[in-house]
Amino acid sequence: MSSLKDFSFLINELAEKIEVLFNEKVENHHHLNFEYSISDSDAEPHKIINIFFDDLESLSNDSKKIIEECNKKVIDIGYNSGTEGWQYNMLPSVVLKKISDNGFQLNISIYGIEPHAGKSDSGCEKD
Repeated sequence: MSSLKDFSFLINELAEKIEVLFNEKVENHHHLNFEYSISDSDAEPHKIINIFFDDLESLSNDSKKIIEECNKKVIDIGYNSGTEGWQYNMLPSVVLKKISDNGFQLNISIYGIEPHAGKSDSGCEKD
């Protein structure tokens, strides 16, 4: 998220549910990146997104105003690519509409795996 306003109040209100990755002021804009977590670590993205928006509804008016006044709001769904194929997840249209109706953009990031120590990028043992 990006805003002219400080995110401290919002961070305090969501403290038990988020892990702040970045919270800095850069050239008059405050930038906040965080991971949202729930107790079900295997939950599919659409379930986490629904819980996130439910939690936003329960925020104080001050925190809601901070979010509403952001000039950039992005939900980023991140996947680790792994070494084998993996099942894809569907985002129901109702979830996509909720993301859009709340002024958020959607990113999908696929992260590569790091090569194992002692092996080359091809996976072969190094001499």
